Amino acid sequence: MLLKKLEFERLAGNFKSNIADYQELKEVRYNKLLSNVLRGVDTYWLSEPIRIGFNQRHNLYVEGEASSFVMDLVVAIIKYKA
Repeated sequence: MLLKKLEFERLAGNFKSNIADYQELKEVRYNKLLSNVLRGVDTYWLSEPIRIGFNQRHNLYVEGEASSFVMDLVVAIIKYKA
């Protein structure tokens, strides 16, 4: 499965560059990935959780006028826990 994915990426041009220095780096990366796949290294990134489940967002909005003293206050707090 991983070998097919790597071959697809190669055919799609992910390891090609018009700049010689970059081409060499891309070939080194491809050969390293190929070596890992042939050794049986599991590089399927979806097998590991990528989110720890913690997020916070705080917003504060204040608007006012001096002559009539009109003020708006908006506070929003969002918390996510896993």
